[in-house]
Amino acid sequence: MEQKELNQYKTLAARGDAEAQFQLGEYYWELSMEADSENEEIENLKEAVKWYKAAALQNHLPSMVMLGEIYETGVGEYEDYEEAARWYRLAADQGDDDARERFAEMDQE
Repeated sequence: MEQKELNQYKTLAARGDAEAQFQLGEYYWELSMEADSENEEIENLKEAVKWYKAAALQNHLPSMVMLGEIYETGVGEYEDYEEAARWYRLAADQGDDDARERFAEMDQE
């Protein structure tokens, strides 16, 4: 992502735009996966989760599902099955079939 586009997303996200918040989450998620150090990975992951949560709290389905995945797989320090189930359930309640399946699978484990 180019700096100009990143700045636009940051401006929109700060104003509460859920899609821009999600896009920032995606940006920082990618940076965390490409990090050169563990510290850089952790910092970018924290930033990604922050933006995903901001969007998810506005009922942004892809953000809810992404949070479910992060908490379910335990990326970084985020392993928390109850939190994963919470986000999957919220997304499932809004009609997301993938989240419904994942929530059902977690419920059976």
